[in-house]
Amino acid sequence: MKRPATKQCSKCGEKKPATREFFYTRAAMRDGLVSQCIVCDRARVKSYFAKHPEKRKEQNARRDPEQLRVDAARRRAENPSKVKEQHAQYRSNPENVAKERVATRVWKIRNAARLAEYEFNRYRKDIKASRKAARERMRLIYRKTPNRVKAWLHTRRARLSMVPGRFTEADVLALHAQQGGLCYYCGAEPTTISLDHKIPIVRMDLHPTNDITNLAITCRECNFQKNRKTEREYIAYRLTLHLPINPARLEE
Repeated sequence: MKRPATKQCSKCGEKKPATREFFYTRAAMRDGLVSQCIVCDRARVKSYFAKHPEKRKEQNARRDPEQLRVDAARRRAENPSKVKEQHAQYRSNPENVAKERVATRVWKIRNAARLAEYEFNRYRKDIKASRKAARERMRLIYRKTPNRVKAWLHTRRARLSMVPGRFTEADVLALHAQQGGLCYYCGAEPTTISLDHKIPIVRMDLHPTNDITNLAITCRECNFQKNRKTEREYIAYRLTLHLPINPARLEE
């Protein structure tokens, strides 16, 4: 049967083009289209689920979670202004804001490990980027003021000569075996090994030493991030940021 050019909606009574753009399809119907237009049908479904929210939850529970996320992302991309308006309307109610805060706290507790891994990876990228920028900055400084860099290196060597204690290659190998080849602070297996002073030699007021008892084998990221901090200060810093910590440090 040939489909007519227009079709009247049984709900609103408007005549609209008899196409899939304005009517859903249904093979059982004579013209292959449902009797209500898409606008009226969506309003009917929305009204039904508003009265029966538990039905929506049951329907979503039967659907694939990944597909739900894809559909939600698609709707946000198609109607950004509408989504923004809905969010503003939702957050205008103080009760909804309080619910959102509680839900956020619960999510952070349930996904603490996932959140810590995300924070660690994010800060690790930041550290790598800042280290690269620091190298470029040092190269630029050396080109412009080579005497300044030589003075800094001289000061570093002078500090090392002032602090007591020395270590050998055998001491470092024994320390590496003692730590099980893991970073002293984050507990990861470092790709590039770095030696760190637990009490930095720049903190002369704390009487640092240059012997093996004041040294730790770390990854470059932790050594770079620790900077002038002492061992205790850096552990507290990592706890604040929810970054991974070597379990041995928490037992001490």
